[in-house]
Amino acid sequence: MININKRRWSWLQKPRLYLLPLLSGLATSYCIWLGFVLDMGVTGNIAFASIFFTFAITLGTANRRRFDALDELATLKSNILSFADVFDHALPPQRLPLVMDELRTFFPILQKTLSQKEFAVELNNLRQADQFFSNLIKYCFEARENGLPSPEVSRLLQWHQSMRNSIERILAIKEYNTPLTLRRFIHTAMVTTVLLLSPEFASMGWIGIVASILVTLMVQILSNIQEMIEDPFGEEVDDIHFEFIDRVRDRLVKQSGE
Repeated sequence: MININKRRWSWLQKPRLYLLPLLSGLATSYCIWLGFVLDMGVTGNIAFASIFFTFAITLGTANRRRFDALDELATLKSNILSFADVFDHALPPQRLPLVMDELRTFFPILQKTLSQKEFAVELNNLRQADQFFSNLIKYCFEARENGLPSPEVSRLLQWHQSMRNSIERILAIKEYNTPLTLRRFIHTAMVTTVLLLSPEFASMGWIGIVASILVTLMVQILSNIQEMIEDPFGEEVDDIHFEFIDRVRDRLVKQSGE
């Protein structure tokens, strides 16, 4: 299992996280120095509410992608263990070690496919997954040749199709994120709003400098969190790290009687 202390908080190391709060503080200071103070009232509140409302939508969408991926992984684990249960009874004992070894390779292949930093998945990794599913079909028909009833073989093929569907859904989550136009709009609106509200922060005096920096930092952190959870597979603290691989592998060993 991966130690949480070893997971990277790389988004906290990005310089741009602190550039906008610094710019906001400097803009507020400049307004105070010029005496350009303005109380926007409702207009300022609407501007901030619009930004946070947009963040609520994008963060909710990105977080839902993560939970969808977890649901699909749970389906994959369930199907792999179910295949192991059936093969344990339907295949000859001399074939079980090879089949169980094949089942144990699935999640390492999937982890290798999804943990790369790029959004586009490498073709070689997909070919390895395709080869796994091709071998799985062979084991299903081998089980039928060893006396497994046709209805049970049909159930195995349904599990096979379910795993295929889960894989494609996970790949779609990996490859497609929040539209680029929306993310650019959020960033542009955030920078513009911060600069426009500098005179209102200046109305608070020197305390307004601290307030502008803190508020802008909070908004910038929300933006970085949204980008971080866009891809639920990676090295960040809240990404899916496949800690369950060893547990699944151990359960397959017990089922095969090794």
